[in-house]
Amino acid sequence: MTSDSARALLAGLVDYAGLFPPAALPMDEAVAEYARWRRSPEAFMLGRFVAPAARLVELGRAADVRLPEPGTGEPWRLSGLLGGDTHGDAALDHCRIGWGTITAVEPGAYTVSYQPIVVRDGHLAYGEIQPARVLRAIGDDGFMDGAAAGDGVAFHWRWACVRLLPQQVAALERYTTAMMALANQTF
Repeated sequence: MTSDSARALLAGLVDYAGLFPPAALPMDEAVAEYARWRRSPEAFMLGRFVAPAARLVELGRAADVRLPEPGTGEPWRLSGLLGGDTHGDAALDHCRIGWGTITAVEPGAYTVSYQPIVVRDGHLAYGEIQPARVLRAIGDDGFMDGAAAGDGVAFHWRWACVRLLPQQVAALERYTTAMMALANQTF
């Protein structure tokens, strides 16, 4: 059983990127799998369905038969990817809550040392530690100020979310590793 605090920390943690490697499912299968995960005991950890923006019409057609009737369930949350690497490791890695250690602070951003998730031999794995630029402000509007070099930080889509205590870092790593193991069972 998951504690209330763990549920709050993990809520929406894992975006579903079944269209991308390593699964690279056809749209109908990816939509069916996302619908299945939404009914699972781990559904509270499930975030957005991620698709290239160019395939959103296709997603709408595939999801039409699985979407809840109005008023009978929560709507599906989506993320549409524009341009760039919409089929590879970068898209996959951006879908999840990442974490790392701040190594530098600059106006509007942090440099964070972290381990990306990559596809290795057809399975999800942690990649080599590398730096990432993580935004923390839009113009003069900061939404995560006060962190310093050496602090742990969580980020999503390369936007800083929250400073992390060491036990929170350990929990994110433990649950991300567990979710990767579950995902790897399906490949």
